[in-house]
Amino acid sequence: IGIIALGIVSYKNASTALINNYKSSSYQTISMMQQYIDLIINSQKNGFKPYFVDSTLTKYINNLMDDVDIVNTRSDYNSDLMKAITLNDKIQSVYILMDDGMTLSATSDNIPSDAYTAYAETTQGQKVAADSVNWLVFGQDEESDEVLGLDTKAYSLRIVKKFPDS
Repeated sequence: IGIIALGIVSYKNASTALINNYKSSSYQTISMMQQYIDLIINSQKNGFKPYFVDSTLTKYINNLMDDVDIVNTRSDYNSDLMKAITLNDKIQSVYILMDDGMTLSATSDNIPSDAYTAYAETTQGQKVAADSVNWLVFGQDEESDEVLGLDTKAYSLRIVKKFPDS
């Protein structure tokens, strides 16, 4: 009888130890994954910060160019954005959303001509429009993707920042 009782106690101790090790290992894995995601997000944000102080892009966004400069600037920035996603396998797409058909894009997606207004009216877009200081990170969002004509299954995270009002 004593051997059976000792076996039950040992099984319970071993089971508890295994569960605790599993919990600890899972927590470490999740923590490491979060650190990796944070690193990716920060590196992507750093790669796009120069756009926010670019005087040519600021003129384009504020519609302070003549028609020839608009066409040339659109072509130049669309090419720059295309290079960014070609050279960086972590980026699926890049858009600088604007109205009046002025959106800049790294892809040939059919973004609506009122992309900024359409996005700003979504729940996600309202959060972004209200905050021109911080980068915001979102998961997949069907509402935003629907108004922009994008595939929700084509990405896992969306990193967004509003250009400062000028």
